[in-house]
Amino acid sequence: MLIAAHDDGSHIEASRDLPTATYLCPMCESQVILKRGRKVAAHFAHAPNSDCPGAEPESWRHLLAKQVLAEQFKVLGWGARIEVPHPAAPPG
Repeated sequence: MLIAAHDDGSHIEASRDLPTATYLCPMCESQVILKRGRKVAAHFAHAPNSDCPGAEPESWRHLLAKQVLAEQFKVLGWGARIEVPHPAAPPG
């Protein structure tokens, strides 16, 4: 996932220059891990064996596509957001 929540409820993008902190999944509110590297797009990941519906792995192409699409929609004047929890998703 590209977006996580701080303990204060604000949302933050993984691609930003982030300090070491506690980040939470916006869907299940469990702690997620910030992952960065030369071979992967910056993203947040659940711990292994998480039962959150948002814990499905995404390829680097999928993560990049979400980011590019959101940026292009914003250029067109649309209010695009990524990683928005769906109200029908079961709580964590």
